[in-house]
Amino acid sequence: MNTRQKLDDDEAASEFINENLHLPEIREMALDRAISAGDHARAEQLCLGGLTEQDPRYRYREPKWRHRLFSVHEMTGNIPKMTQTARELLLDGDLDYFDIYKGLLEKQDAWNREAYAELLDAARTSMYDSSYMRLLSQEKEYALLMEQLQLHEYGIYEYAQELVGQYRSEVADVFTRQITKEAERVNKRSAYRHVCESIQKFAKAGCPEEAKGLIDELLLEYAIRPAFVDELRQARQRLK
Repeated sequence: MNTRQKLDDDEAASEFINENLHLPEIREMALDRAISAGDHARAEQLCLGGLTEQDPRYRYREPKWRHRLFSVHEMTGNIPKMTQTARELLLDGDLDYFDIYKGLLEKQDAWNREAYAELLDAARTSMYDSSYMRLLSQEKEYALLMEQLQLHEYGIYEYAQELVGQYRSEVADVFTRQITKEAERVNKRSAYRHVCESIQKFAKAGCPEEAKGLIDELLLEYAIRPAFVDELRQARQRLK
């Protein structure tokens, strides 16, 4: 291939890529080319474009573009942009970026109690509830985590054991409410068995007496459901 043909092929390839940036695979190809060429400004714009791409078929890929954007900022050593993107990744639910964000703020002498409190407040309003609770658990913010479990009781199975020592009565109350709700929705033996498995988790979390008391309450409430009564009695025997 002579130089003219190569130039023509490169121009055609570039034109094709630029016309098809709405396709994530093509945008990623353009991004790799920009990085290889050392054109970090172009790489940054391609990442930002990927984040704002509105094609619903590819919206699930958006986190990838923010990760790529962070790597572009890393290549240029742009600490302020790295800090902002790390924060966005963290608030998107990627908890690996907590320490990265903290470290970047420390480099700028900007990490302190106020910055930490502001970050937790932002996480509370920006993150999915499950991600926010994982962050609180990771950072051992047990009082805040207990508050969240009282609002989102489904999480009690994951966090009960780390909270029960300090908040036993609160943990028991949340377990009782959650399992009571589960019991209200079931109507066949396999589902009854699942409720009893939840009661076993309640006991193993450090509340065996409370779990027995809940079984006794359910035995009275659902006395007309023989299959449920049978499963509850078996569960009661296992707790002895």
